[in-house]
Amino acid sequence: MQVKELKRRLRTLYKPNDHIAAHLWCSDDVFQIAGEMGKTITKKAANEIIDQIDSHIDSEFGITWETIKCTLQDYLRDNKANGKRKNKI
Repeated sequence: MQVKELKRRLRTLYKPNDHIAAHLWCSDDVFQIAGEMGKTITKKAANEIIDQIDSHIDSEFGITWETIKCTLQDYLRDNKANGKRKNKI
């Protein structure tokens, strides 16, 4: 989801003075995990991974660094299996 979509959702669901709790993750977090794993990914791949996490979020467990790592590993494995993997995904 892009920031503009989040802003639209917030305006639709909440009043300006409502109190809410939010924890935000972004593609930079995916790049950080990829770097720690010794992997190089593209901005497009990082965005696809964040979008996948957002669309499959389980509110019982939330999003953690481990969520990002596992989703990145799945993404890399799936792209390798589909023959899309070169030097950079």
